[in-house]
Amino acid sequence: MDKFVESEYLDDRCWSHTWEFHLKQSLPYDPLRVGMISAIIPIPESKAVLIFAEECVYRSESNGLEVLNQLSAAQCFPDYAIMSACLRSLKCFGRYKFPWICPYFTLFPIESPERTTWINPLMVYCLQVKNNIYYAKMENGPNLVLPLQKKAFLKRADVACSALATVRRDLFRFSVKSCKGPR
Repeated sequence: MDKFVESEYLDDRCWSHTWEFHLKQSLPYDPLRVGMISAIIPIPESKAVLIFAEECVYRSESNGLEVLNQLSAAQCFPDYAIMSACLRSLKCFGRYKFPWICPYFTLFPIESPERTTWINPLMVYCLQVKNNIYYAKMENGPNLVLPLQKKAFLKRADVACSALATVRRDLFRFSVKSCKGPR
């Protein structure tokens, strides 16, 4: 396992040199250009967020939920409020803190959806604990300080993955039949 260096982890409650590094390399958020998102993290003492996507880092003056609503509108993904109502009505995905889901990935909120870190559970490489504080090492994106315990984090990640699997099952039922030779 890699050596644990606490200063390499982003904490949405505390400014650090890691924040400065990511802010310097970030681009303005464009919902039509962003690919799979690893995490959306609120910048400390600001309404703005950093969006960590597979190809680069974006910044937005909007909060995380507004960023997701912009992405949904731009790329024709389901609206968060409607999807949350659907998940709530199924009564098997909990009662609050619903994930944001599109056909390709999902993000779940750590705290209340308006001002929180949104994490893609498929991009979490491992969880670590040091001095009773949990840290998430990400596959593609920043390493994060988690403001909750491992059990709660895993429960939210499990709900997000289950909801994504449910949506994917319904969306990708149709396939293209290929021609098996010249006609």
